[in-house]
Amino acid sequence: MFSVFLGMVGLLFVILGVVVTVVFDPLVNSFIFKELMIRNNSDMYKKWKDPPIVPHLQVYFFNVTNKEEFLEGDKPVLQEVGPYCYSVSYETQKFYFFERNSSVGSEDDIITTLNIPMMSAVSQWRFAARLAKLALSSMLEVLGTKPFVTKTVQQLMWGYDDPLLKIAKDIIPPDKRLPYEQFGFFIKKNGSTDGLLNVYTGVDDMTQYSTINTFNYKWKLHYWKTDACSPTLVSWPHFYQADPKYRRAVIGLNPDPDRHAMFIDVAPRTGTPLRAQARLQINIAIPYVPEVYPAANLREMIFPVLWFADGVAELPEDLIDLLRLGENTPAVAKLSMLLAFFILGSITVIFVVIAFLTTHYNLPVPYFNPSYTHKEGKTTKVNNTECPVHKADLSGHVNTLVSSNPEHDDA
Repeated sequence: MFSVFLGMVGLLFVILGVVVTVVFDPLVNSFIFKELMIRNNSDMYKKWKDPPIVPHLQVYFFNVTNKEEFLEGDKPVLQEVGPYCYSVSYETQKFYFFERNSSVGSEDDIITTLNIPMMSAVSQWRFAARLAKLALSSMLEVLGTKPFVTKTVQQLMWGYDDPLLKIAKDIIPPDKRLPYEQFGFFIKKNGSTDGLLNVYTGVDDMTQYSTINTFNYKWKLHYWKTDACSPTLVSWPHFYQADPKYRRAVIGLNPDPDRHAMFIDVAPRTGTPLRAQARLQINIAIPYVPEVYPAANLREMIFPVLWFADGVAELPEDLIDLLRLGENTPAVAKLSMLLAFFILGSITVIFVVIAFLTTHYNLPVPYFNPSYTHKEGKTTKVNNTECPVHKADLSGHVNTLVSSNPEHDDA
């Protein structure tokens, strides 16, 4: 009966191990997902509303060091200048703050780069009638517009006056003109909003967690004429993983996967981003339009202007510890329970099986078959007790007058 009891205990341990294997992860995930759901006044809602992180924007400009030679047909020689670092703070509005200590220089540094408003106009007119191209050429000469501009970092970032943009609203069709009379890569972005985003909270479907549902109450954006987004001249920095022909067209690019690849580290169980860096390069397509005199000698190419890294390098240490606890503790607990249940269950089952076999086949195994029976029917107890020790006769001799039956001995 004791063996039967042990067998049931061992089987129970094995069953518990199987249950842990099947049920543990869904239960833990259910608990974690419940904590991640965005509900009013919950801890996750407070962190979502006021994130405990500070994103950083790092901008690198490509300074053209041989603009006169390039205008005569040589390859452009580019010098990477940066980073210029900005911390990003936002709730309903997004603000950028220049961080001098983390930057290579000040916002007063001088950069020579392509005149992007001019290049955009030339690109727009490249398929126009010859008369329209000649008119554009005359206008650029009258305005004194050149293919390159030399501006400060602050001007290139946040905007500078451009005469071409000011008169463009009277010449360029509304659907093709730029929305501002100034040009800057981040013009009107300081103090801007991202719009009204409606996202899934995970309450009804955790697979849609944090997915954008609508933007400014719209299901579909109308920035493009078709369902497919228009292609833009965006690449990874230094043309990393691009066709080598683009890199061969310029001098000064050195792609490095450690510095130029985009990456995101995600916690496997929760899907929480731990680190992320979006690294993108803005390029301008220079067309060959010989009718436009200021741009007549420019070679047709994809010209790198700047690249930037935007994201979060590291989460706060206390948040990392919390995420590490959520990732590692369930795995350690599950492994510990599985080892305990399967090891104890296996040992118990093995013990019962050996006891059954030794009893069933009448094997002389100590502890497992204490009442071993010989073939002749004689029963021998098999155990591990010590053999009796015979004490020595202390008299030193044997009394021959005493027989095995003392009552019949002579007096």
